[in-house]
Amino acid sequence: MKIKFQGTHKADEVVDSLTAILRLFEEQYGVGEFSQIKLHVALINDKGEEVELIDSNTSEVFDVLEVHKNLDEVDEQYLNGEVLQEMPAGTIH
Repeated sequence: MKIKFQGTHKADEVVDSLTAILRLFEEQYGVGEFSQIKLHVALINDKGEEVELIDSNTSEVFDVLEVHKNLDEVDEQYLNGEVLQEMPAGTIH
């Protein structure tokens, strides 16, 4: 199943909408577990520009964030912004 969000959304709007959708699946259809979740997002900065996150150690685009069942397993240096920097989308680095 694909869930598509049309247009630009603020982070809290996405969280609220996705929470409501998943809650509906569980409450109305008895579907309470999910696997193979894939989320593709275009990152938009506060100026309305599409941006990419660049690993400042390797200068490579950081385009995959793996989330495991235990969020503590996600690399904290990335979540805290210690390694990533914002660059305009399509920038040659």
